[in-house]
Parts: sequence; C-alpha cells; structure tokens
Amino acid sequence: MIPAAVTATTLGAHAPPAPSAAASHAATHPEASAEDLARDAQAGSLRAFTRLVETHERRVFAFLLRRTRSEADAEEMTQETFLRAWRSLGRYDAGRPFATWLFTIASRIATDAHRRAGVARERPMVAEPAALRTIDADDRRRLGNEAWIAAGEVLNERQHVAVWLRYVENLPPSEIARVLGVTGPTARIILFRARQAIARALAERGLLPEQYNPGAGDDGGEA
Repeated sequence: MIPAAVTATTLGAHAPPAPSAAASHAATHPEASAEDLARDAQAGSLRAFTRLVETHERRVFAFLLRRTRSEADAEEMTQETFLRAWRSLGRYDAGRPFATWLFTIASRIATDAHRRAGVARERPMVAEPAALRTIDADDRRRLGNEAWIAAGEVLNERQHVAVWLRYVENLPPSEIARVLGVTGPTARIILFRARQAIARALAERGLLPEQYNPGAGDDGGEA
C-alpha cells in the first residue's frame, strides 16, 4: 500500500517556511529538478513542495517499509518525513541533492522510532513484508531477488540502509555517508562488508552474481 499524498491542507496546518527569495515558478516546468523545486518551496511555494512530495513519496515509503516492516508504521513515518521537511526547508542547502536531505530525515525518524520501541539498531533485518515484494518489484529485479532475500537475512540495519540507498536510489557513498551520519570512507567500508555478507549468502545457495563480488569496486570512486 502506497501512502496517500501529503496534501496541501495537511501542510497548511503546519507553519510554512519563511520566504527567502522570489519563487522562480519551477513548479510549472515538468523538467524542473528537485533542487529547483526545493528553492521555490523555500520561497513559500506550496505547489513546488507538493510536486516534491509526489515525486519522492513512494521512494521514501519503500525505504521506510524496508526498515520498519510495517505498512502502517512506514506510512505514518512517510507523512512525518514530509511534514518535518516542510517545517525545516529553511535549513536545506539547495546546493546539495534534495533526495539525500530527505532520506536523512526519514532515516532519523526510523531510528528514533526504533529506539523508543527498544529495537537494537544493529539487529539483522530478517523479515520482508509481502507488500514490499509488490510495491518495489522493479527495484527487486535491479538488485536481484535472491540478493534482496539474502540481504534481509544477513545484513544489519545500517548495512541494509546503505545497500538500499546505493543500489535502489543510486546514491554515491558520499551522500550515503550523510544519511548514515558517517564519513565517506566509513560508508564505503559498510557497503564493502555488506557485499561480502551478501556474496557469502549467495555462495551458500550456489548463486553468486558478478555484481555482488566484494571486489567489484562499484562504490562510485568517491570518499
């Protein structure tokens, strides 16, 4: 189940960002980047922010569902992610990718929820909701069904987040590091160890796709 969009009415119930510049009306251009839309939203354009919600909501929901394994919790956290983003737009640096900033907010919300529930951050993610197999079928094919199954069984939460952001969201290690709150080299180490764990699990099944060779060096060449 994909959560209902955060509506203008919902956002209107919360304090809008203080205008910082004249809007460039990026919301009227179908090819406007997320960063352009964010600049308009910072200038007070609710229409621009609504477009950001429409283009990122499914991705955030899938990311959170992978972490919570509960559709209801993921939906609630998705709503909270966009509400926090709306209230915090004044602190967003439009020179950085908007998606990274948004996933950082979502990750912190999920981590806070886990802590409140007494869930250890490094617990292996062993469950995979049936709904997730439906909503992100294309993403599953990109990484490989068997590899996703293995990832759910052998990776801890931080590794799983890193793998999701790398192979589904195509974020470079430098941006994954921002989401995780670690250094770039640490993010690359997390990804390397995650690939090692996945490769071992696939080897035990007699399946070892080349792209999961731990030495493949697909971390984008960034610090």
